[in-house]
Formats: sequence, structure tokens, C-alpha cells
Amino acid sequence: MHDSEGVTVHQAIEQVQSEILALEQQLAEKKKAVNVLCGIVGKAPVYATTDPISGAAASIRSDEFYGKKLATAVRMILEKRSALGLGAASVDEIYDCMLQGGYRFDNAKNDATAKRALSTSLAKNTTTFHKLPNGYFGLLEWYPEAKVTKRVGENGSDQEGDNENHNNDFPDMKMKEQAAQTAAAHADHPNPDDGRAGRKEKRRGNATAEATAQ
Repeated sequence: MHDSEGVTVHQAIEQVQSEILALEQQLAEKKKAVNVLCGIVGKAPVYATTDPISGAAASIRSDEFYGKKLATAVRMILEKRSALGLGAASVDEIYDCMLQGGYRFDNAKNDATAKRALSTSLAKNTTTFHKLPNGYFGLLEWYPEAKVTKRVGENGSDQEGDNENHNNDFPDMKMKEQAAQTAAAHADHPNPDDGRAGRKEKRRGNATAEATAQ
């Protein structure tokens, strides 16, 4: 099988999966409606569960986001959700999909830290993503009338959120780690100039005290 044929087959599989998920979503809504009607007439719910397979997560390959940039992976996830009529997603949902697709949060110590950094990164990237009042994230292009919040750059100019951070997805975390390493190194190897400066200051103080006493 040629590579082009393999790609075509994968695309066909994903398309059919998307159609199946859409049908399952419709079926779940019908089940919920039946259960509501049962409640109206005082009957026990017919269906024990009405939840469909977890939306976009069901169509994600295990290596789909491996090696990809954070913004690229999140965009792909949101586009999959859009195709299923699911819309914006919470940070937890996006994070779970990223892990399922093989994305690596290299600089995160644990899930809580990774989710917090993910949320911060998406909130800053206002050229691609938009944070809703409920805390969910969607693509900015979905909300053409939404106001984009600009942040002030170091030079005082208005800046929109970073489109993608190609070198490090979590710069704040890395800066803190570097600062801690620098402080530790300074403690192990103190600057000799600091000691000399201290001794000179002490000698000047002693001379001043002696002159005052005379």
C-alpha cells in the first residue's frame, strides 16, 4: 500500500468515526428525553446511562499529538469537537485529550501544575484561542464578535497573546527553576568580591568610630 493510500484510509476512518460519534450524541439526547418523560409520569428511568462516548477523545490516535506544539495540539482538539458539535472545552477535557494523543508536558511536575500552566498558556494566546466566562476555551474564530483582551508588553506597547511558544510551552515554570538553580549555585560558590566589599565597609566604619572618639 502506498503512503498516499494509507493517508486516505486513515482520513476515511476518522470521517466515519466522526459520523458515528455524531449519531451517538443524537442517540444520547433521545435517551435523556425518554428518561425525562418517564419522570413526568412517575416511572423509573428506562436508561441507566445516557452519556455518549467521550466526544472528541474517542477519535484521537495515541500518537496524534506527539512532538507537536501546544497550540497546534489544542487547535486540533477543538476542531475535532467542533466537527461533533461539542464546541468549547474545559482545561480538564483538553488536558485529557492531549495526554491521550501522546502530548508530553515535559516541564510539569504533576497534573495540577500542567493544567494550571496549560490554562495560562491558552489564556495568553489570544490570537488563536478565546476564554469564555465559564472558564472554557474555544477558537477565537468561533466568536467573531468577542472582544480580545490585549496585554501590555515590556516596551509599553499593546500585545496580543503569543501565537505559539516554540521553545518552551511553560516559560514561567522554567524561569522559576532557573532562578532557584542560580540562587543555589551562588550559595555554594559565593562571590569573593562580596566578602572584600564587606571587610572594606567594616574598616571604614571602625576608622570613623575612632575619629569620633578622639
